[in-house]
Amino acid sequence: MQQGLNNVGQETRDNGGPILNSSKSAPKEIPEGIIYGRKDRNNQIKPYVGQAKNENRYLQRQKEHARNNPDADFEFEILDRATPGKALNLAEQKHIDAGGGPTNKSNPNGQLSNKKNVIKK
Repeated sequence: MQQGLNNVGQETRDNGGPILNSSKSAPKEIPEGIIYGRKDRNNQIKPYVGQAKNENRYLQRQKEHARNNPDADFEFEILDRATPGKALNLAEQKHIDAGGGPTNKSNPNGQLSNKKNVIKK
């Protein structure tokens, strides 16, 4: 049985009919929001977990971190992606928890330089 593509890009059988249940699936849409990790290569500042609502904001945040910490040598990594809003907050909190939590009065031994949890505990 021969196969090909019809004029709308569907796979077809030799009789011209479309092949149903093809193994090809639509590409997954990548959520716009970004959860990122920041590490200081100089090890002078604790790691940080942050979020950005989109790629442009992620790039701006990197510049802001560098401007606020001129002696640091930061490395950034995308840790996760989620839709901006509640899902992005939940994803950030998951990574804050996994990283050892924020450093503040109620958690003085936190492993991150974050000052607070995104979602109150």
